[in-house]
Amino acid sequence: MSTKNILRWLVKNGHLRRFSAKDWNGFTEAQMNRWISEGWKNPPRTFAPVTLEQKNLLRSYHTQGLLQGFSRSDLDDLTENEADFLIECAENNRWSIEQGYQDCLRKTISDNESATPKQLRQIIDLGKAGYLNRISMNTLLKITRLSANSLIWRGEMNRKEGKHVSHCK
Repeated sequence: MSTKNILRWLVKNGHLRRFSAKDWNGFTEAQMNRWISEGWKNPPRTFAPVTLEQKNLLRSYHTQGLLQGFSRSDLDDLTENEADFLIECAENNRWSIEQGYQDCLRKTISDNESATPKQLRQIIDLGKAGYLNRISMNTLLKITRLSANSLIWRGEMNRKEGKHVSHCK
């Protein structure tokens, strides 16, 4: 097994945090060997990536304002344990905002339900018109209502600005 494959295996099994593509391409053999020796010191799943369910909850809590100082770009670097901690913080924050606890709970449940057929149709139509990148049916069926709303908003903004996705990259 090559050094790079060992490093990939350690990342995949949570011994190390994920590396950016830029880092992967810039590693020397000595750097990879150092990371490998560091990775073996950590138990598996120490740096397990955040799950899809956790991402969806965090997106919903962020939209509701329950996670002060958290931005959506932070999701890429979170581990499963860090996401659990943030989810717990957000759930505790439900008690301290003007909105009632029940309203927050209803909103969270609604945000994380599957996208409606109407939302899916809008996403497909925006993709066919070139205002969104096309999304496979398998992926579409996993999209939450909150994610669907974000995609539709982005596609509508692209339509208003006359931007096709090929021009947005």
